[in-house]
Amino acid sequence: MRRFLILALIIAIFTVSAPLIALPDSDGPLINLNEKAEKSAETTTEQAEEKKEKTVKVFSPSNETVSEIEEREYIIGCVAGEMPVTYEKEALKAQAVACYTFLKWKQAQNDSEKTDADISDSTLHQSFMTKDEMKEKWGKSFDKYYKKLTEAVDSVYGKTITYKGEPIMAVFHALSPGKTEDAENVWGYKVPYLKSVPSEGDKLSPSFSTTLVLSDEEFKKLISDAEKIDFSGKAENWIKEIDRTDAGTVREIGICNKTLTGEQVRNALSLKSSAFTVKHAENSFIFTVNGYGHFVGMSQYGADYLAKQGFKYDEILKHYYTGVKIE
Repeated sequence: MRRFLILALIIAIFTVSAPLIALPDSDGPLINLNEKAEKSAETTTEQAEEKKEKTVKVFSPSNETVSEIEEREYIIGCVAGEMPVTYEKEALKAQAVACYTFLKWKQAQNDSEKTDADISDSTLHQSFMTKDEMKEKWGKSFDKYYKKLTEAVDSVYGKTITYKGEPIMAVFHALSPGKTEDAENVWGYKVPYLKSVPSEGDKLSPSFSTTLVLSDEEFKKLISDAEKIDFSGKAENWIKEIDRTDAGTVREIGICNKTLTGEQVRNALSLKSSAFTVKHAENSFIFTVNGYGHFVGMSQYGADYLAKQGFKYDEILKHYYTGVKIE
């Protein structure tokens, strides 16, 4: 009887003290119930904060509104808006990393400028397509293309091109004239990772060269609308000396009494690039234009060409951006 009473007393003591005994947490260490509840609340808060950080505020110039888009969805929409989905998957991966990196670079700029939006949906920054716009553009091929696109993005999502530990200004263009441009030649300032590199595959593009023919009067009007120039003498003598970069783009061109940059002429005449030649014949100016874009950074057609040769996305990026790392 005495032993029974002692056993009952031990059981009672154990029952009262049991809630105070440390319990094993799923992550490994021992914590009490209050600590576990606190940790759960902290985790929920951290997840909410992380989700909040994983959105992008995009300004739309067309309607002057700012939309908040989930970050992964934004990168998918950027790649769809910037590169043909028919390109090789390794090229799409390279584009995804470039778009993500440019976003991170722009956000870092905005932190100091305190702007309302992270980035603009325009050719100034990066184009963006919604899922509905992709469906409209791709039609019956939507499922196939969207699967290919999302697989490419998801395989590299979060990877960043860095130079000395910081995200780079990962600019890109559609098609070079066979060699990309040094940023200094286009924008007037040096960027250590935006140097001129070969991109020979671009010359194989069916869109490599385009031609624009303007009558003397059309040329005169378009240039005059953009720049104040004193047109005098015969039209065949209006074009003076042309100075070109090693990549073949026009650095400066003399027109009558004034010297313009290649970009100024490109914008005035809506040329695809500033890598052009011009001749005068039969009361007309004939422009032959090579490539498409500003030629700085990655050539998108060149990226697709390299992918077809067996290059991986990181090799493509390191070719077009000098001295960088993929992190």
